[in-house]
Amino acid sequence: MKTLFLFSLLFLISCSDDKFTRVETLKGFRILGIRATAKPEVSPLGAATLDLFVSDVDGGGRIINGTYEACIDPGISVGAEVNCDHDPSALTGASVINTTIPDLANNLFTGYTGSVSVTVPANIFLGRSDREKFNGVGYIVIFRFDVDGKTHTAFKRVVATNRGTFNSNPAGSTVYLNGAPLTTIPGKDDKLRISGTTPETYSYQNIDGSIETKSEDLEVGWFVSEGKLDQPKADYGDTVKYLDDTPTNLLLVAIVRDDRGGVEIVRFFQ
Repeated sequence: MKTLFLFSLLFLISCSDDKFTRVETLKGFRILGIRATAKPEVSPLGAATLDLFVSDVDGGGRIINGTYEACIDPGISVGAEVNCDHDPSALTGASVINTTIPDLANNLFTGYTGSVSVTVPANIFLGRSDREKFNGVGYIVIFRFDVDGKTHTAFKRVVATNRGTFNSNPAGSTVYLNGAPLTTIPGKDDKLRISGTTPETYSYQNIDGSIETKSEDLEVGWFVSEGKLDQPKADYGDTVKYLDDTPTNLLLVAIVRDDRGGVEIVRFFQ
């Protein structure tokens, strides 16, 4: 299936000195995902509210001040650097993460916080072909936070399109433990999977101008506060295995991503 660029990049650009920590183990500060709360696609002049899903299990509850920068996508998917140096109309602002709020403090300081709203500029289609306008032009928002002496960076790509029908975030997913909905902490060799949502179909314009109906690819990233998994990333519906003995407490996070910017996050803590 397609590699989800943002999902992979979040692992690469969040700096860490511990080169041996498994990516699925929640230690220290992490930006795990960014969700557009309404839809990840908009029209030009459309607004998007972005929520950061962060984990700060060792932070003890704190406020973290950072910044964001928003601009037209320079072409990240074809190798351009993740920055806004090319765009004289780039916007900047403050982003504040507060892990002291009850929803985070009661879940090992892991959850949604730090909302930022941006409006895609009217000129995002300037000089673009009809095919680009239909399939979508990206507007990126780059977040930066300095935490415990390290710089953490992540970005979200909001797509502007004139297709008329916008992508929705995946919804309705449930984590299953050995075939039943997850209600208890998994133990050694227990099997986890997530299901409950159906990939959307959408229209895509080919180079020759013809319209093709495609179906989304869904991928799941798995994270745990204790122990490890046999694979931290899997196709939607595939099984992953918990490899350690049952811990006293466990935070488990499953992040569902489609290949058009949609995000759903399922969190379990016991």
